[in-house]
Order: sequence, then structure tokens, then C-alpha cells
Amino acid sequence: MLFISLIKNTKKNKQKEAKIGRKELPFTIGMIGLDIAAPMFLMIGLTMTTASNASLLNNFEIVVTSLIALFIF
Repeated sequence: MLFISLIKNTKKNKQKEAKIGRKELPFTIGMIGLDIAAPMFLMIGLTMTTASNASLLNNFEIVVTSLIALFIF
């Protein structure tokens, strides 16, 4: 593992990552805010429902997320 790490770090053609511009900043802040809020709302919702409903909704979330990604992207 150490050998592979040394080989990766000795490459001379290192690419720099693009910086976040002003145009992307609101989307980035929104994404961070929603990533913080989503688990909190999930935990609140889990306390208000039965185990079977929570299981079905969590499985359905994967399907809906895939469909949203299909239509948007």
C-alpha cells in the first residue's frame, strides 16, 4: 500500500482542481445545508412512523432518486 502511495505521489503531471466560482457558490451552500438538514428530518420522521412504513419509504427513496436523476441529467 505504501509503495502504491509513493508511486502516485511522484507523478510529475499533477492536475489542479478547479476552484469554486461565485456562480457555483449558492448551489454549494445549498447542497451543504440540505445535506445537514436531511438526516435530521429523516430521524424526526422515523420517530413518527411505524417500522414497516419506514422500511418501505427508505427503499422507495432509492427508486425516486434514480428517476429524478434520469429526468434531470
